[in-house]
Amino acid sequence: MTNFADAPITPELIKAVIPAEIVRRLIIAVDADKTTTRLDMSVSPATKAAILAVFAAGGNVSLCTGRAYAPATHLVLPIFPESAIHVLAGGATLMTQSGERLWGREIPGKLVAELVAQTEKLGCNFGFGLGKKFYVASDRSQTFHKFLPGLFLDDVRDIPDLVTQQIPILVISELNSAMKVVLEQHKSELSWKLMLDFKDEEYVDITAAGVTKVTGLAQLAKLKNLPVSEIITVGDGLNDLEMIQAGFGIAMGNAVPELKQLAKLTIGHTDNDGLAEFLLALIEARRQLS
Repeated sequence: MTNFADAPITPELIKAVIPAEIVRRLIIAVDADKTTTRLDMSVSPATKAAILAVFAAGGNVSLCTGRAYAPATHLVLPIFPESAIHVLAGGATLMTQSGERLWGREIPGKLVAELVAQTEKLGCNFGFGLGKKFYVASDRSQTFHKFLPGLFLDDVRDIPDLVTQQIPILVISELNSAMKVVLEQHKSELSWKLMLDFKDEEYVDITAAGVTKVTGLAQLAKLKNLPVSEIITVGDGLNDLEMIQAGFGIAMGNAVPELKQLAKLTIGHTDNDGLAEFLLALIEARRQLS
């Protein structure tokens, strides 16, 4: 890893670290929370402008996030142009900016219904994305309003027949040891990652077995007709480890230590517009190489 977190990221540094063919492609996948957003969940004007500048230069930026479509729309999708395509729900779905599903590997609704029943029995909370909606237990929605303020949350009881649906990602919060035992019992059917929200409270993202961000990233790479290794991947958290290893990995200055150890480059902190600084230097490096 080459660490430039304490120094400006210049086009010269970019050209020294990133292979020219990857710079020329200008295909980038970025995490949402604490990478595209600041730590307070806002997106800075500089980050929005830099993402749009990549598209204007003929490149592409995609979200690669654990968020389902509705929470992503609420927080970060509005800063992207209509042509953008995103890896959502922890790699379980590939979707257009407008919400069209291009590909997916979801959890059977019957299994989700079983897990939802267990969360209620064991005193946990849950939410899951389905299409353009995000469903929660209406009497316990305060947990999700806490870190998704302003997002409209749909009542799970409004789904006519959950067992017939296909669910990209299930989020369980207010987690306890009993619920972890339940998840372990389904390890052949599910993949799950312990996470920390913006308030550093533990929750778990659950997808179909074998699904990581790289699963969806591989579908994006196929669409772009390039290997995953030539996508520049930028993240900060433990659920970004696989995509940092699979792509040309970039760690935010605020990333967890494990991610920085795997990344080929560490850039600035998200609260200091580290992503924006990197994208603009990348665009200029590409211009100089052309």
